Amino acid sequence: MRKRLSADEQQRVNAAAAEAERRSSAEFALVMVPVSDRYWPYPLVSAAVLALIVTGAVALLRPDFGIGMGFAIDALVFIGLSLVLDWLPLRLLLVPRRVKHGRAQHMAHRAFAARILARARGRNGILFFVSEGERYVELIADRDIHEREAQAA
Repeated sequence: MRKRLSADEQQRVNAAAAEAERRSSAEFALVMVPVSDRYWPYPLVSAAVLALIVTGAVALLRPDFGIGMGFAIDALVFIGLSLVLDWLPLRLLLVPRRVKHGRAQHMAHRAFAARILARARGRNGILFFVSEGERYVELIADRDIHEREAQAA
């Protein structure tokens, strides 16, 4: 995943937002997040299912192993897979796209409420939301701007 904006990039974004605010009555805000949620259950559930499958395969291939050995194999595979699958790029591959986009959309709307509705003069503003991990971008405008501009704009 990409690093945060450099100081020069951040300055250019702020200058563009200030110029747009100067030419209109709307407030503009940019929110960039690396990921919209932790998605902690996905690596754990995936590791548990895969550990059970591996233990079942070992039990079929080596019936002479006792139940204690089966539990040990299950625990080691679960712990190992939990650690590996917790790496963010792999974790994001486990999460369905619909879930990732839903979480990112929820975070975008919360950011809009906090950054635009709560602070803007006359509650007039636009939020540009980017969630890098989910590859999700949303542009949210308040009701007045929606009434003045077509949806395609």
